[in-house]
Amino acid sequence: GWAVGHNAIILHTQDGGLSWKIQSENKKSEIPFLSVDFKNEKTGIAVGSYGLFYRTEDGGITWQQEFHLSLLIAEDIEYLDELKQEDEAAYLSERERILPHFNRFYQDGRTAYLAGELGLIAKSNDYGKNWQRLEEIYEGSFYDIHRTQKGNLLAVGLRGNIFRSLSSGDDWQHSPVETTALLNSLVFDNKETIYLLGNNGVLLKSIDDGLTFTLNTQADGKALLAGAIFKEQLVVASEVGIKVIQVTQ
Repeated sequence: GWAVGHNAIILHTQDGGLSWKIQSENKKSEIPFLSVDFKNEKTGIAVGSYGLFYRTEDGGITWQQEFHLSLLIAEDIEYLDELKQEDEAAYLSERERILPHFNRFYQDGRTAYLAGELGLIAKSNDYGKNWQRLEEIYEGSFYDIHRTQKGNLLAVGLRGNIFRSLSSGDDWQHSPVETTALLNSLVFDNKETIYLLGNNGVLLKSIDDGLTFTLNTQADGKALLAGAIFKEQLVVASEVGIKVIQVTQ
């Protein structure tokens, strides 16, 4: 398994998480990795703030940084092109920070999706080597994107925004909810229930493929960041540690 975090650190475990070793780190960098994905034992991608994007083809022994400027909006691409002609050093400096934050990398079969800052949703059919930025549906940040058990896409983010696509991202519909909390991540069981974890203790549940959600706010009001279903319980990483939440399947 792999885990990522601040100082562009990438950790690796070979014993199910009992012990971890550093595969890559930049102690001088304040830029964090925010998501990591492996399509097999050798090939993986880690992404993070300001367009941070690393790839490995050898199981993490070595990592190579990539810049995917195609993920910029048209105005920023034109700006960089002009700057490169005028001042190469300034261009290289600006390139390091101009890309949006990449909050989630998600692979579904042959298609990979990227969700991030400033309404970014993009897809790739060659595991992130080339990207198609989808039409903007929301100006705020997205923090997770995932395909549902029925094969549709959900993208979630700031101010309780949930968007659902029945066409792999070509068209989107907004799913209204009774919260404006930031939504951090999606969790799926092995049936048809979808859980959404958010700030302020927000826990949303859907049993109709993300069309509607019911709200259950945790009493302590602490952020729920990521989770998984384990033995019919929702195990959650929160801002106050690990929680086990009983859920009705």
